[in-house]
Amino acid sequence: MIFLKDGCGGCDHLVTQIRAGVSAGELDPSRLMFVVGVETSATKLLELLEPIGSPNVLDRTGSLFAVAEVRGTPTLFAVWEDTLEVFDYSTGGDIGWLSKALSAERKPTTTS
Repeated sequence: MIFLKDGCGGCDHLVTQIRAGVSAGELDPSRLMFVVGVETSATKLLELLEPIGSPNVLDRTGSLFAVAEVRGTPTLFAVWEDTLEVFDYSTGGDIGWLSKALSAERKPTTTS
């Protein structure tokens, strides 16, 4: 889950890198979801996101950012798909971190 804000230069840069990764077949757009903080629906950031084809949620009030305690953008959360549990996060928009998180395998849990 990737939190972005309109007007954030780092967000635009990260989305450009994600688009390149999707085009090259290195990133699966079905495993990405964007939460976009916007005031209007016509923004440069949304135009950049459109060719990726991943779902995005517009957060016009900032409520999703508040619930997730996102203080800066871009912020990325790695979430297990089966439990929706966050297992890691990154601030600053590192495409290398995103690739690593998408390829992470769950470690078996131990019981005592």
